[in-house]
Amino acid sequence: MSKFFIVVLAFPLFALIGCSGKNTITSSATQAVPLSPFVEAYLEYVGPPQRWAGPNSVIVHIFARDSDTAEIKVIPNFLRPNFLRPNYASALHENRIPASSSSGPLLGNKMTRVMAREELVRLASAMSGPEQPFFGCLNPIRARLVRADGSVLERHGCRDTAGWPVTLSQLVSRSIAATQVAQVQ
Repeated sequence: MSKFFIVVLAFPLFALIGCSGKNTITSSATQAVPLSPFVEAYLEYVGPPQRWAGPNSVIVHIFARDSDTAEIKVIPNFLRPNFLRPNYASALHENRIPASSSSGPLLGNKMTRVMAREELVRLASAMSGPEQPFFGCLNPIRARLVRADGSVLERHGCRDTAGWPVTLSQLVSRSIAATQVAQVQ
């Protein structure tokens, strides 16, 4: 036999013997510093293209980084009552307040930072499951969660499917409910 043939057969044998131990790189990486908390979320309900009729995209931005209360914004702010918008004096005619006045401007004063981070962890655990193939749909959603260290977890899906989209819808519903102010008197 030639020397080349012996080297070709011996090399895989030595490689198998050398790799039979514990993978120290992977094991040390899993024992490293625990992951930093999720501090920010962008939850988007994508609207139709401009040529089609329908509502624009709606983004719920949850920011729970430094302060004691979480800052929650809905873009565009369609929850703001009409009587707080300019040029809406006719709604206050005859001391009547419109029915939409039960929801006030988005202040974010009822969801604490700890509560918001728990909600984001719940959503992240739902998003961490196996990713389903995304072929497109009529009601697309996007979720982007940001950790304190800057790492990002992002998913795209359909609003009407089971799994993490249900958790996302529940989080959006609770966030919007937490931001509404008591009825204006």
